[in-house]
Amino acid sequence: RPHERTSLPGAFYFVLGTAISLAFPLDMARLSVLCLSLGDPVAAIVGTTVGGPRFFGDERTSWSGSLACFAISFVLGVGVMGFDAMESSVAAISATLAEAFAPRIGIDDNLLVPIATCLGL
Repeated sequence: RPHERTSLPGAFYFVLGTAISLAFPLDMARLSVLCLSLGDPVAAIVGTTVGGPRFFGDERTSWSGSLACFAISFVLGVGVMGFDAMESSVAAISATLAEAFAPRIGIDDNLLVPIATCLGL
């Protein structure tokens, strides 16, 4: 990626975010890494293929991508990790907001998503 020529690659932030999530209970860390590994790429795929209105006017994020991130993260929380619906909703909202706002605040989403998800739980 062109922007990674002058900064650290996304993989570095993925590993760092995953490592930081391990400071939380293991189930929280697992869900946060699942949200990062599945919710974030699904948001990008849906956002670029479906498109639609932009998330608060930001060209990099769309409502369709954010909805996809929320849905995947919620299903992972309830269906895979066994969290209840309320916990999964809060985790999914945290992951989705982190993914959507990371570009606006200048923090790589690979770092922000797992931390925000753990904090949400």
